Amino acid sequence: MSTTKEKVAIYARVSPGGDATERLEKQLNALVKYCYESGYDPDGSFIYTDIATAAGRGIEGRLGFTSLIEDTEEKKFKTILVWGLDRLARSAESRGHLIHAVKKYRLKIVDASTATFFSYRKMLPLSFALAFTMDKKRARRRAHHEQR
Repeated sequence: MSTTKEKVAIYARVSPGGDATERLEKQLNALVKYCYESGYDPDGSFIYTDIATAAGRGIEGRLGFTSLIEDTEEKKFKTILVWGLDRLARSAESRGHLIHAVKKYRLKIVDASTATFFSYRKMLPLSFALAFTMDKKRARRRAHHEQR
């Protein structure tokens, strides 16, 4: 008896920079490898990417993220796989869209970099994790600017 592997949404985003395409490929390769190791179906999964966009500025210009949210409404997948929550949502607007979709469509988010799972049943930990990720980024940026 064969079992069908779960199709997932794979989301990768890189910040602006000279080697953005290379960094995006590294993220995607790591996520596909995680799929194989964890029993997901990378070949039948949905891949969304955003290159050279700033996640902290909302969802404008993030076509991959926007498509991901739209496809949750069509129930194409039940799991979103990312390499770090900060790649997925930083701004209040993107966090709001994400949390709404997770709750409404009973999704699971997997941060493959830490093997941490968040589900619609654990919205408070997801909200805190997204906010904590953003606070860490802000603190690092602030410290960098103070050193100048």
